[in-house]
Amino acid sequence: MSSWTDGGILLTGATGLVGGELVSRLLAGAPEATLFCVVRARDRAELERRGHELVAATGLAPSSAARVRVLGGDMREADLGLDSTVRASLAREVRAVVHAAASTRFDLDLDEARRINVAGMRNVLAFARDAGAHLHHVSTAYVAGDRGGLFRVRDSDARPPFHNAYEASKWEAEQLVRDAARELPTTVYRPSIIVGDSRTGRTPHFRVLYDPFKWVIYGKTSLLPCRPDVRIDAVPVDYVCDALVALGARADAVGATYSLSAGPERALSIAEILARAEPIVNGWLARRGLPTVAVPRIVSPDDATPELADLFALGAQVMRTHVPYMLRELLFDDRETTAALAGTGITCPPLGEYLATLLEYALERRFGTA
Repeated sequence: MSSWTDGGILLTGATGLVGGELVSRLLAGAPEATLFCVVRARDRAELERRGHELVAATGLAPSSAARVRVLGGDMREADLGLDSTVRASLAREVRAVVHAAASTRFDLDLDEARRINVAGMRNVLAFARDAGAHLHHVSTAYVAGDRGGLFRVRDSDARPPFHNAYEASKWEAEQLVRDAARELPTTVYRPSIIVGDSRTGRTPHFRVLYDPFKWVIYGKTSLLPCRPDVRIDAVPVDYVCDALVALGARADAVGATYSLSAGPERALSIAEILARAEPIVNGWLARRGLPTVAVPRIVSPDDATPELADLFALGAQVMRTHVPYMLRELLFDDRETTAALAGTGITCPPLGEYLATLLEYALERRFGTA
């Protein structure tokens, strides 16, 4: 049977970007199942408020909303922070666990990142074992670490060097899943850089790909320290979630790892992104009578003069958490995922097709500051 129709589904991270978009899709994929969402709350009043906000944000029909159960808990705590009676009852009903909760911050120290991403993974795995549930783990393509070229799903057995604690902690969490796979059905999903919905632009936060645009538009920097021919692999959240639900329903999903990436053919270079973005951003600003912005000056570490070297160092300081991704190209082999999705109608659109939707949505909301 499908992983989604065997029984109840437990979802972590339901208030985040991926988890929030998964709510309606999991309910549609499992029309008889109850969806249990574990969220943090200080007290019952906050739990009820967050539960109402979660359901409202998804626009669920009343019949679907009635199948959502919001539970106060915390994946960072033993037993997921659940009351022992609640946890025992949940373990009897749940047959699939979708772990989408994580810290995606690049600036955490390793101990803090591990407390969230690794310890949280241990606690989720402990519950999945007790429930005998199929674990669906949302990892990241950047378990690849500090390398370049084309990364394949089977290229990550040896621990690579990492750019930051986020990558390291997600790699360590994935190793826990690999170890557990000897006794538990597991599936791993590795999205690349996740952006908003390709049709609406909707996203609850504006990070990673959005950050350089924020910094340029709002005057924090006029420099972009990068190699302009480096291609960026970005995927819209609707593709990530549609693909996850479709792939998770496959009979051969157990033990599989899926790259949820745009792939080399759909990735855009930094220079191409800037060229496409300039008329979108300045057109939006001009229509509202606002000052337009200059295209940022690209400064590469390959530029030889002392002046340009100083400019690169200045820009790299402003964007220090992002610069490593803009200096060496890392792409992801999506051929196995594409083959597995054949016949579903689910494909990853090229970034150029929906960049205007993303940027206009972000501009309307001042990149989350409105």
